[in-house]
Amino acid sequence: AVEHPHHVGVSAAIGRCGELEWSGAAGSADPETAMTPETASRIGSISKLMTMVAFMRLRDSGHIDLETPVGALLPELPEALQPLTARQIMAHRSGVRHYKDREFWRNTAYLTSQDALHIFQDDPLLFPPGTGQSYSTYAFTLLSAAMAAATNQRFPTIVRSEVIEPAGMSRTRAENSDDPAIDRVSEFHRIVNDRLFVAPAVN
Repeated sequence: AVEHPHHVGVSAAIGRCGELEWSGAAGSADPETAMTPETASRIGSISKLMTMVAFMRLRDSGHIDLETPVGALLPELPEALQPLTARQIMAHRSGVRHYKDREFWRNTAYLTSQDALHIFQDDPLLFPPGTGQSYSTYAFTLLSAAMAAATNQRFPTIVRSEVIEPAGMSRTRAENSDDPAIDRVSEFHRIVNDRLFVAPAVN
């Protein structure tokens, strides 16, 4: 990105003992805008790590357990999903599938995690839970729905109260297409023949 300033952007920072020592950026936030240290970016699958931290804090406060079957919290789930546990989901040993075909390119906003379960919940598991390993975003959708049911809170509320606020991550927030962005957000884009193009929006 430094050698090719019109390529996909990156930002980074170094801190020590709670103090910012350096921050910088290079490349493009979108085809017309340079990346800066203040440009907000989607965190993608880092969301899974934040989900795990939030889950363990809920476990510590007695709301949920690693071995509790998700069916105990979401009794309307199909039978195959009922016995899955958070431990299996977080280790990618649940057997729940990942994206297939062009599902990654969906651009549908769901009000709750539970609303999105219909995408995959009726599909067969890839293997009996605990007997294999396969990376799955949808398994974390299932886990977030279970966490919401255990606390009677929306999942973004859980993450904010259990992770974002305690860590002082004041500029990290759930993306909501109905709210104007506080900071400029970088766009997904791709390089074709050494030119940048905005990629299709996904949600």
